[in-house]
Amino acid sequence: MNRTGAARLPRRVTRAMSTVAMAALMAGCSATASGTPTASPTALPTAMTSPTAATTPSTSAVLSPAPTATPAASSAPSIPPASWTTPQPAGPALMCATYAESSVSLVIDTAGGDHAAYTCDGLIRVAESSDGGHTWSTTSVPPPAGERDLAPLLAIDGSVLYMAYERVAPAEGCGSTGATDLGVRYRTRTLDGAVWSAPRAIGDTGDELDALRVVGGTLHVAVHADAAMAYETLHGTTYHRYSIAVHTGGAAASLRLGDDGKARVVWEDSDLPGDDSLIEYGLFTGSGFSTAAIPGSDEGWAPQLVLGATDAAYVVWNRSAQPGGCVIRGAEPTDGTYFATNVSGVWVSSRLTPTVGDAALTVDVVTGRIHALVSGVDPNVCCPQEPGDLLYLTQMAGGPWAQTALMPVEVASPVIKLDPATGGLLVMFERSAPDGTTRIYAMARP
Repeated sequence: MNRTGAARLPRRVTRAMSTVAMAALMAGCSATASGTPTASPTALPTAMTSPTAATTPSTSAVLSPAPTATPAASSAPSIPPASWTTPQPAGPALMCATYAESSVSLVIDTAGGDHAAYTCDGLIRVAESSDGGHTWSTTSVPPPAGERDLAPLLAIDGSVLYMAYERVAPAEGCGSTGATDLGVRYRTRTLDGAVWSAPRAIGDTGDELDALRVVGGTLHVAVHADAAMAYETLHGTTYHRYSIAVHTGGAAASLRLGDDGKARVVWEDSDLPGDDSLIEYGLFTGSGFSTAAIPGSDEGWAPQLVLGATDAAYVVWNRSAQPGGCVIRGAEPTDGTYFATNVSGVWVSSRLTPTVGDAALTVDVVTGRIHALVSGVDPNVCCPQEPGDLLYLTQMAGGPWAQTALMPVEVASPVIKLDPATGGLLVMFERSAPDGTTRIYAMARP
């Protein structure tokens, strides 16, 4: 299990530590780095960097990172580049000892309603907006007494909002992992804000939730239990469970459902000799998964998958030394965040940016434009490691990538979604303040 006390680290960072902590280890522990890492800024700055153009990516060419602005000592949201709205709070400022139990989960319905879920100390909070992310209302979904709900994921099927999550019972004592898994639960409600249904269980006790999709009343779920990973479907009372992989190192999977009804999944295969890893891509065959490694994904981790037109796959992941201790290699020039697609019929991979950190991805299936977010640090900038920007990168159907720094600071759990009603973009992320509180923010580009 990947838990520290009762906390769960952010879903996008599946290596059991945050990108800031990872950068600190790389700076302090590698043979080539020295100095004391600089702490991440704790205020939203008042200045922004300007957009930076980039070259066409290839397996050897990379985008140049945008310049990093110096954060000002202010808790006020910064002013983003033209056409992006100022970051707006999407919930209260919370003092959460275990805030990072999951990433922010975000879905947008066909009428343009925004729905986000996250956790604070085992309590799920749901933030919703009906005006394009400018104003938000927040409700909570309390767990039973003595239990906690973690890692909520949202999905929409018609007029129904689904929420799946992990339920745990806090555990204490010598040798305790901090929580006992009670399995995955899910609830439903209508999009108009009706009361949530009673929770229903899906899968096995001990499962940890990785991904959720719902189509035609059928739940499609990816879970892992220790090193084993499984794909589950549930329609009414008809339930099936299929093995994805047996030895995965316990990292989370990313799952999408194609227009052909078949599930696609990517995950980190760390069951390799030495400390190496690869990103695996699997296609559901009806009884299992046909799998293959994505070329150029060696030492890859934290993959995220989306599907475009004709079910073409688009994947982002991080490449760097494996975090977790001081026995790691130093930073290498090829470290960073990578992107791959099989839209041409074969996989083509390239590096998006030297920044290593939380990444998110979405694609416009009509125009083919790809939109990505990356927030973290450049591990090749040494001594001390400086927090990086929140980067927005976009590419039009195989053309050159363009890069913009949305925020000149590192944020946690960034997510980006395309509004199916308007074609606009919505970005959400977590950010901590000097007083120790953490808050969810949203910014949009109409």
